[in-house]
Amino acid sequence: MRAEPRARLARMVRPDLGPAPVNVFMSTSTQLDHLGKPRLSKPTAKSFLSISMPQLTDLPAELFREICFHICLNQHENGHHNLSRLSRTCTQLRNIIQPLVFTAFVHRQSSRDQLIQLLRSLTHRPDLAQHLKYLCIDQADAETPLSTPDLDLVKTTLAKLNLPTNHPHEFTYSSFNQLPIIELILLHTPNLTHLTIPVNHEWEFLFLPNYASQTQNPPLLPRLHTFQANHH
Repeated sequence: MRAEPRARLARMVRPDLGPAPVNVFMSTSTQLDHLGKPRLSKPTAKSFLSISMPQLTDLPAELFREICFHICLNQHENGHHNLSRLSRTCTQLRNIIQPLVFTAFVHRQSSRDQLIQLLRSLTHRPDLAQHLKYLCIDQADAETPLSTPDLDLVKTTLAKLNLPTNHPHEFTYSSFNQLPIIELILLHTPNLTHLTIPVNHEWEFLFLPNYASQTQNPPLLPRLHTFQANHH
């Protein structure tokens, strides 16, 4: 038995002697085969994308907010709608976009559904109500009564504001329930700076005078700079 096989046999019997030495006279390919070829994992599409393509959420919040602002500015209502949908994709984008989405609200539809939805959002999320600065309501609603859930929302909101709720007939026809909903929205927008609303000589403010007469309440619309009333 030659010396090299005997040395290997001795190390198999006595592992403490260490690994068998590599023959320095072997060829390079033989040495690699002896030591074992390295295993290289094939890159997947997911790992390639994560390395080579930055994500939208990697942008600094200030830069992303500026981009969203210009989308709203250039695309108007479509941009506002698209940002609202984008804010629902993930928590990180929602925290950045939602305050910007609530900065302005434009209502140009005959249905009051959007106004009810806005009132519901403002009452449930006072933090977002703080961001609303521009409110434009150009259209009076159609002659349809409030639904039961919407009427319950109005009454609950009045109760929270310590305002009387004993005006059931005012919420039956559109000529009476359009303006009260606008009033309730205004009572939840302390930082509003620009306001456009429809008015009619037959309409009467039901809640704003009562709210303003209560001395414990904060001033109404203290930051309002521009007010426009469109006759309907």
